Amino acid sequence: MAWLDKIHHPEKYLAWFCKWAVLGALMGSIGGVLGAVFHHALHFVTHLRLEHTWLVLLLPIGGLLSVGWYRLLKLKKNRGTNEIIDAVLDGEELKPQIAPGIFGAAMLTHLFGGSAGREGAALQLGGSTASLLSKLLGLKRQSRRVLIMAGMSAVFAGLFGTPLTAALFCMEFESVGTIFSPALLPCYIAAFTASSVSGLLGVHAEGHPLDTAAALTSSHFCSAERQFRFPVNYGGVRTPTAQWTVTGSGAALVCSAGIGPRIDCCTIGTVTDLGIKDANNMGAAMAPAAYHTIRAHFDDLSTGPEDFDLIVTGDLGWEGSRILCDLMMAEGLDISTRHNDCGKMIFSRNTQDTHSGGSGCGCAAIVLGGYLLPKLQRGELHRILFMATGAMMSPDSVKQGQSIPGVAHLVCLESPAEKDLSEKEN
Repeated sequence: MAWLDKIHHPEKYLAWFCKWAVLGALMGSIGGVLGAVFHHALHFVTHLRLEHTWLVLLLPIGGLLSVGWYRLLKLKKNRGTNEIIDAVLDGEELKPQIAPGIFGAAMLTHLFGGSAGREGAALQLGGSTASLLSKLLGLKRQSRRVLIMAGMSAVFAGLFGTPLTAALFCMEFESVGTIFSPALLPCYIAAFTASSVSGLLGVHAEGHPLDTAAALTSSHFCSAERQFRFPVNYGGVRTPTAQWTVTGSGAALVCSAGIGPRIDCCTIGTVTDLGIKDANNMGAAMAPAAYHTIRAHFDDLSTGPEDFDLIVTGDLGWEGSRILCDLMMAEGLDISTRHNDCGKMIFSRNTQDTHSGGSGCGCAAIVLGGYLLPKLQRGELHRILFMATGAMMSPDSVKQGQSIPGVAHLVCLESPAEKDLSEKEN
């Protein structure tokens, strides 16, 4: 009824919005600072332990110090994260000394090599700080619950640099699997504010880059036909726009260093849906996505078709390639002399009746690995754009007559000779 009352009286909703926008931003700013301080302090004690490995032998002493620290703060019956959960469910106040208690205990545990995660500590730190803030502001029980969720979201996002995850995770404390809607606005504002503040203070989402990764893919004609169209032995007549799924596979090693062709840059595409519903005309469904990706790449890097030896798409086929060139020409960009498609290259149109050409993951993988990469390695090609094109559909969506969205991602590949030249210029 309270929400219905706000709908009939917009000024109440506006007041509610302003209240939680301000409180969310305030809690986010505090949580961002706390998350950054916690992150840097953990990094310091962990680095100290790694430099002085003998500290691990003093782990029992670290445990005694942690117990003493809790007793000093009168937290003898502290139940950790469970106490924070109860506060969210019941709206009870949390002891303000929980924040310094968990902060000190976490530092001691990591300093002496103990096993302790940061997630529970972040929730306790944020929850207890938010509870203290709600007391200072004189918030009522329901508002205190929401602010505690926002506080947990803030410190979690500030520590890990993952605002979306933090907000969703903390809103589920009310009931696992459901979102506590009144906390939606403050949790999101607090989480994204905290992530921005902690980022300014030198905390970023952690990553673990790989030196070597294997990329491989495959496709099969019969399985694709059976799943999306008709069984092969059905003998159905294929439309002129239909493509022939390639039975093949390809793999490549992507390394941080080496003597092969180099990935210079990439452009991540966006899902594009122009309402194509024909599963036998995949080129038309994917061509608009390829167009948007190429345009984005040209605009972002101030390049054009003349900067590349080839602009290769994955499996638009003859029909999709024609549409792509027409879309680009409408924008004043003629790519027809430099564009080619793996679906057009893998089959001979004169001797093989594959209608609109080849398709499937294996089509792009074979042409790239067996034809384009060797040409780049030998220096016959210097710089190309290679774009994987895909359609987002399922057998059920096709049967239900739903449209087929497309997506395309692009990489710029350079030959080793071009790579050496670029390094000399830099």
